[in-house]
Amino acid sequence: MKWIIIGFCIIELIGAAVQYNDPDALFWIIVYLIPFFLNLVYLKRRHLRWVNIIVLVAYLLYFFTFIPDLVNWAQKGFPTIVGAMEVDNPYIELVREAGGVLILTVNLALLLRPIPQKV
Repeated sequence: MKWIIIGFCIIELIGAAVQYNDPDALFWIIVYLIPFFLNLVYLKRRHLRWVNIIVLVAYLLYFFTFIPDLVNWAQKGFPTIVGAMEVDNPYIELVREAGGVLILTVNLALLLRPIPQKV
């Protein structure tokens, strides 16, 4: 479990770092760093269960706001999201953001597990 949490930490640091040129960079940096800090607390064998639950619920609710965009992307036939973001392809950014929030949500759900004897 320790290495999984460390893997999520790396993903979250990279995710926060690549937001620097985004118009809403501060928002997304905070979104990525909240689970990062909860991971650090977990790795130090502390369990902020209620904080984690509140953050998990908030991220889940935020993920649900992307459902219409994901459905729209699916209706278009799942076109690539690795291309350049253009005005005529707004789904690219929205699907990428939904994927990021989904990864963070999975991470937060894992932190609900009891802390093993050896982390």
